[in-house]
Amino acid sequence: MSAARFGPWRTEAARFLELVGVFGLAIAQPTFDLLGKNASLFVAWNATTPRALFLVAVVILLPPLAAYVVEIVLGLVGARVRPITHGLMLALGVGVIVAEAAKHASTLSAGVLITTGVIAAAVALVVTLRFVAVRTWLRYLSIAPMGFAAVLLFASPASTVVFDSEPAPADVAVGTPHRVVMIVLDELPLTSLLDGHGAIDAQLFPNFAALAQSGTWYRNHTTVAPFTEAAVPAILTGQLPRPGQSVPVAAEHAQNIFTLLAKTYRLNVHESVTRLCPRTVCPARNRAVGVHPGVRGMLRDVASIWGDFADPGNRTAPGFGGLGGEDTQAVLTANSFVNSLRPSAEPTFDFLHVLLPHFPWHYLPTGQDYAVLPGHTNGLHGQNWANQQVADLSRVRHLLQVQATDTFIGQVVARLKTLGVYDDTMLVVTADHGVSFRGGGPIRGVTKASVPDVAWTPLIMKAPNQKTGGPDDRAAESIDVLPTMAQHLGVPIPWRVDGRSLLSAPRTAREFPMFEWSRSTVKPRRGEHFVHLDRASGFGVVTSARAAAPNDFADLRVFGIGPYAGLLGSVAHPGTPETATSTLDSPIRYLVVNQALPKAQYAAIHGVTTVAASGRPLAVVVNGIVAGLSFTYRAPGSDHTEFWGTLVPRFFHNGRNLVQTFGIDGPPEAPTLHLLPPVAAPNGN
Repeated sequence: MSAARFGPWRTEAARFLELVGVFGLAIAQPTFDLLGKNASLFVAWNATTPRALFLVAVVILLPPLAAYVVEIVLGLVGARVRPITHGLMLALGVGVIVAEAAKHASTLSAGVLITTGVIAAAVALVVTLRFVAVRTWLRYLSIAPMGFAAVLLFASPASTVVFDSEPAPADVAVGTPHRVVMIVLDELPLTSLLDGHGAIDAQLFPNFAALAQSGTWYRNHTTVAPFTEAAVPAILTGQLPRPGQSVPVAAEHAQNIFTLLAKTYRLNVHESVTRLCPRTVCPARNRAVGVHPGVRGMLRDVASIWGDFADPGNRTAPGFGGLGGEDTQAVLTANSFVNSLRPSAEPTFDFLHVLLPHFPWHYLPTGQDYAVLPGHTNGLHGQNWANQQVADLSRVRHLLQVQATDTFIGQVVARLKTLGVYDDTMLVVTADHGVSFRGGGPIRGVTKASVPDVAWTPLIMKAPNQKTGGPDDRAAESIDVLPTMAQHLGVPIPWRVDGRSLLSAPRTAREFPMFEWSRSTVKPRRGEHFVHLDRASGFGVVTSARAAAPNDFADLRVFGIGPYAGLLGSVAHPGTPETATSTLDSPIRYLVVNQALPKAQYAAIHGVTTVAASGRPLAVVVNGIVAGLSFTYRAPGSDHTEFWGTLVPRFFHNGRNLVQTFGIDGPPEAPTLHLLPPVAAPNGN
């Protein structure tokens, strides 16, 4: 090797250690700190001990190794240049450290932060080139990343996941081991299923309605936690969440339905964001996979986390919602579960926790993916809806995804009937928590107004060979699911449960518990961890809720939002065009429609307009028919006005379609449409 690239091996080792020390502070320390505070990511990644150790090694070694390679390449100019290139790499690391520190300790703009980092890098370049003692100190600093890693692996909640112990199956006998199929849905409020008269809307959700008639529908069922990591374990253990149980893994919830049935049942378990089924009894192919599966996905997520932390232009906290908390292919997950339902000579427990109808909402009732356009606002600021209009626009998408979930429930029932096991199967369908669409309020946090939406979730239990069904309005809590299933199956529970069987005498308490959460505005009393909420008042709101207003055409119902809902499906009769214009994103989607494909991008619309004000009602007209409704919206601090929405698929035809945007004026009974003349996007898309 040429001396232009390499010096003596001791010199090269010292240079590499210096890079490890600098980039350990710049990248490894904040990354490990963030991961330690968000240990559920390791669950979603299915992070075994070898995977976690590999991740740690990559975070510590890859950045300095990349910098080392770069300085070698730059040093090809000559031996005298090599020390300068090394100094430049060290300076780069120092500049990143200073910019990160300034970002999180101040409100400086991105330009000022970058300038600060550049100045710090310049100073560091001079200092590291002139003072040997500084470089010596950096070599000793290379030990620090190992310490950061040790804190992550052994002194943070992540250690529970990485070194997850394997609880043994319970030593119990199942008296009547019928087949069990259990589906836990995610983010499904009961209010999104009802018809305004306390019944499930059979026109919109025929499979939920049919199941509620053949099984027992516990209509007054409430969750005990508003977030998945606490709500799902409560369902599966029968125990209330407890402070300190930070990650949903078997090591923290050893007493659960999987360990209860493992000695008697073959387990076909599909967990999405939990890991309560021990690896010893659950095949690896059915483990949680998260959003970005495999080692590559895990590394991609970690890069995104550090990027959010370091980005000088991003003033928000690093985002974790899309990292293991969202399944962008949830319908494929559901279909995989349906296909896994097979004949079995031995008792079988088929379990699925699926992120349906959980955000992101992008499925039609058919299961077709209309791939909501990325990069635009959704009207959420932090966790709060900006106004009722944007909340309504999102609720349309939510309800379409609830209909896709209903389609999935029908597929499960049909599959069990095809196998000839439906009658003898215990089928349990529930959800971990709800979601709220109230303008100005949070999407998930518990407020006085959002309690009916977040707390009440569906619980339908069809017992083996059950002959009659229907609603049961006794007070029910999610911790009652396990005890009720156990009584149906004749299996004793060898641990204390907080719930009670719904086959026993009804509860008499007027309140129900809700576990504390940082996003909730309703807080427990000092020293307590649960809010106690009034059941009767919330249930009254729930039973009067309506998923969607009536319409002569069933497929138009969920699209009918705002005062001009009556325009849907009508022939557009435009008045005078406006001076304001509109520009659609990716209009080519409407020119190459193929309704037979699994992707249906044409069902979504997004664009910008020169209409200045927020809140202007808009109609989207497809081939002369009003196919969707929207509103203009200008996000705080934005320099443009947007609009978006979802369009009724049947107003499209294969091939070329004409899509136009109109402003709406006049009274709802006599509206006037005004074309917003289209302008092509600058890039021509």
